[in-house]
Amino acid sequence: MFAVEIWALSSPYDPTQHNPYTTNEGRQGFQIASKDLGLLPCNATQAQIYDLPLQPPPPGNYYLGVFLMASPLLNCRTPDGYCILDHFNNALQQSFGSSAAGTAPASAFAPTVGLWWNPAEPGTGYSIDIKHGVLVATVFSYKANGDAEWYLASGPLSADGKSFVGTLDKYQGGQCIFCAFNRSPTKIGNDGIVSIQFSSPTSASLTLPGGRVVPIQPQAF
Repeated sequence: MFAVEIWALSSPYDPTQHNPYTTNEGRQGFQIASKDLGLLPCNATQAQIYDLPLQPPPPGNYYLGVFLMASPLLNCRTPDGYCILDHFNNALQQSFGSSAAGTAPASAFAPTVGLWWNPAEPGTGYSIDIKHGVLVATVFSYKANGDAEWYLASGPLSADGKSFVGTLDKYQGGQCIFCAFNRSPTKIGNDGIVSIQFSSPTSASLTLPGGRVVPIQPQAF
């Protein structure tokens, strides 16, 4: 049995503080949405979109956390029988409500989809698409020796539409461009965390693994 929970966390979830005997399992904050997924087939490949009504926490700044829960799990002793199977922390704080009287929450905007780049770094680009609150970024760059390297990062965009955090997943063994189709690529891990902070529909800061920050913008052509 599976379930998904969304939390407004006062600090990012730390798996080292995991406690399988308590319902919050080390999470500090408020559960703002949940969905019982029931039994899922192991060979399911089609994506499913769920509408989860949010229960807003008290006004303040929080980290968004998404948790995949499962039951039964080995050593799971929580009162409800569900424990964390996997999780995703949004490293950028999100605001719920108003932190001060007369302060209006920032309005959301839609980042431009398409090809982004840094004009000072030609040859490297970022193809960004957003649909149903999910951002998918294809990153084409190069290894230290100059060989081409492509990455795929995907995950939920923040509620205000301004930030994204995900892993730079990499693949190998894919299809030859001029060959008849005979195989799909295999994910071989990731090179770390990438985050994007949009300041407008056409301006963003990209933070790469290692902490290097790259200003990016849609490529005009």
